[in-house]
Amino acid sequence: MLSSSGTMDQARFIFGTIRMMHARLAARRSPHCANAEKCHDILELTPPQMHTLMALRSQGQMTMKELAETMGVSASSTSAMVDRLVEMGAVEREHSQVDRREVVVRVTEIGDHTIEVMEHHLLDSLVDLLDRIGPDYAQQWCDVYAQVRKALDPEPGHVATATVKAE
Repeated sequence: MLSSSGTMDQARFIFGTIRMMHARLAARRSPHCANAEKCHDILELTPPQMHTLMALRSQGQMTMKELAETMGVSASSTSAMVDRLVEMGAVEREHSQVDRREVVVRVTEIGDHTIEVMEHHLLDSLVDLLDRIGPDYAQQWCDVYAQVRKALDPEPGHVATATVKAE
């Protein structure tokens, strides 16, 4: 068993590595916009805007309250974020058909297209990274993440599948 000091050192190392990966992926997230012809219909999003769109996209639509809870921010912060995304054309909002007091937000076609392009680019960047570390370490990484998912899963007995076959 590791000492608490050893575990803290591991936590720092993992946290630092995650930050490094995030920074590298963020730096490479939009080179497709170097060519104006390819990016005329792609929005330039901040990471919080991208996360907001991804959350909305995964649910199809959300009330402002649900979105705030999902993002873990205040209703006023969510409202300001949605205002900016509406101005950009990435989302649209309307009153709920069920309760006219609630506002429902959903991703527009341009918002969806932007997220698809960004996700594709980020996945390509991860593929490059996995290729650099090799198939054995890539599989070990998947195995470790399966254990992390299992530890984070609120539903006991749910098993994350880690085996990924190389193509």
